[in-house]
Amino acid sequence: MVLNVVERGHFRSIIIPEGHILLLPPRIPHSPQRFADTIGVVLERRRPESELDGLIWFNQDGGHALHEEYFHCQDLGTQLAPIMNRVMSSASIVNNTPDETPLPRPYDADTDLVVMDPIPLASLLDKTQHLPTSFVKPVEFHLKPVVHGEAVSSLTATTGGMNCGSEALFWQIRGSSVVEFGDDQQLRVSEGELLIIPAAAQSFVARGESVHAQGFFVTNCSPSLRL
Repeated sequence: MVLNVVERGHFRSIIIPEGHILLLPPRIPHSPQRFADTIGVVLERRRPESELDGLIWFNQDGGHALHEEYFHCQDLGTQLAPIMNRVMSSASIVNNTPDETPLPRPYDADTDLVVMDPIPLASLLDKTQHLPTSFVKPVEFHLKPVVHGEAVSSLTATTGGMNCGSEALFWQIRGSSVVEFGDDQQLRVSEGELLIIPAAAQSFVARGESVHAQGFFVTNCSPSLRL
């Protein structure tokens, strides 16, 4: 896919190849463009009531903003379409002219950060299990590779106990694992499969079924991990 961003006041198109990940810092305007017949996973955090997401429409030359909208994001699947339909028929967009009285911004876009290049997920898992847990600062997104096998047989992680009400994602990269969570729930996760761990589960345990099993755990809150 291609992720278009506004980086230090200029437009940049970032190609994210198959099998790669990218961590996007906060307050970076971005527009993901996914190709046909592709699948991608986007991890978002729960927004506090006081936080607003923004939508910005630029003119055809990309030189300046035509219109901006800010809203409390709860479900993009239902909230985005009505806003898009209304704005796309507005005079600013139809005539390609900025709003006469633009809305005040609740925050400014970050004009200092440079967005990281995509990272091959496999290379993270193959290098070492002792990797840094964050790639952007201030730290708002954490990840930790989990390697099952001779060195590590299981992972125990806290989800709901992170005090952020966040879900967690477990992705089985190689082999298979048995994941236990909630009230004695147990699921077998095969290679290439994803499992969403609800925040209400509080904790889960993933055990590789062979020395070659390899999984990936990620959440946007600082996890409590025991390897």
